[in-house]
Amino acid sequence: MSVSVNIDDILAEQTEGRPFVFVIMAYKKQWELFRQIERVVDTEFKLPCLRADHCKSSGEDLRNKIHALIDRAEAVVAEISTRSENVFYEVGYAVATGRTPLLLVEKAQARKVPTDLLGLEKIEYTLDQHGSEALEKELASDLGPKLRSGIELMRRMLLGKRADSNYILASPRYPDPGSCIWGRDYDTRTFGDYQAILRLISAFSPMLGTGRNVELISARHIPPDTLKRPWNLYLVGSGNVNPLADDLLKMLQDGAEHVWSFAPMPGYTYGDENWPSGLFAWTRQGAKYWGAKRWADDGACASEADMKEKPRVWKDDYGLIVRGPHPRHADEGRIVMLLAGSHALGTGATGVAATDPQRIKEVRGILPPGTLEDPQSRFWVLVKGVASDDCRLDPRNVSIVDAGLIGQPLPDPPSR
Repeated sequence: MSVSVNIDDILAEQTEGRPFVFVIMAYKKQWELFRQIERVVDTEFKLPCLRADHCKSSGEDLRNKIHALIDRAEAVVAEISTRSENVFYEVGYAVATGRTPLLLVEKAQARKVPTDLLGLEKIEYTLDQHGSEALEKELASDLGPKLRSGIELMRRMLLGKRADSNYILASPRYPDPGSCIWGRDYDTRTFGDYQAILRLISAFSPMLGTGRNVELISARHIPPDTLKRPWNLYLVGSGNVNPLADDLLKMLQDGAEHVWSFAPMPGYTYGDENWPSGLFAWTRQGAKYWGAKRWADDGACASEADMKEKPRVWKDDYGLIVRGPHPRHADEGRIVMLLAGSHALGTGATGVAATDPQRIKEVRGILPPGTLEDPQSRFWVLVKGVASDDCRLDPRNVSIVDAGLIGQPLPDPPSR
């Protein structure tokens, strides 16, 4: 599903990276009502509001962008007094994708609400002064649980009992023939490990405040006593780019019969230069390889026709999230988390999965009850990322494959 104008650019411009509320309405009308909704969301929750005309486009392109805006919204509000086919289509899409909207309808039109929508949460309002004041109070009350739930899910996934001193350790490789950014094709968009880093930093802002209690440091230049320090650690990338990753993964899985590991892909050894990483599930019966899949065309996304070597460009890839108590500071409420993929595509996918409330909710549903809320629990999440036609990761193409407690039997890889 291609979109000519990058939705991430639109959201960055309109929201400054913050969570947002999307308002569905017949936007050629009701401008003052939108301003009222916008004022409540800003005053009560310090979040921005968007509606369809913030996304300039038309036809098929507009529909795809509205889908993306609904998918990424923290909450959706829909004004349904005006019987607009576009409005009802967008409400239907929101409901179908689990982004159930809060409905607004004028009291005079309340009896005309379609039967299929009667079970949804609804606020009836009037346009007089008393009605406007009542609407603002109800909006603040009813939106509160919807907005706080997303941030609360991120807190449960990402934060320990101590939420200060959060350190992101990352050291992405410079693009080489093993990536899709090569030759004279300059890098103009966030890619791979950087996407995971960006997602983490963006998630910390609404939880802790912009620029507070989070540090980004090089994984290759960390203090030798890093594990002795009372920090919450977030490692981005597997051991071939993040030297602490393998040690931390072993510590978290210490004593487990079934373990995850990153090692050279089949056909490569640690002695090979720039060996490509692979994700393995180990049991007593041996290793099970969760392999990345290349594009059918080896020259996909390559900018030079006369390349001596075709780049290894991955069509899909797996990534692993592992979270557990800090090996040395668990009693102080500290946690550690690994976000790593076989390749940059998989690492980027872990960043999406670990910070998106809808995917976190899915993970919580797979894990035993209470696991996510317990900072002493040790668990893993297996994710999959699929590249778009430009060989980049579209967040919509990230899926949760499975999740479980460390030590439990691991899933079998699919046949290719």
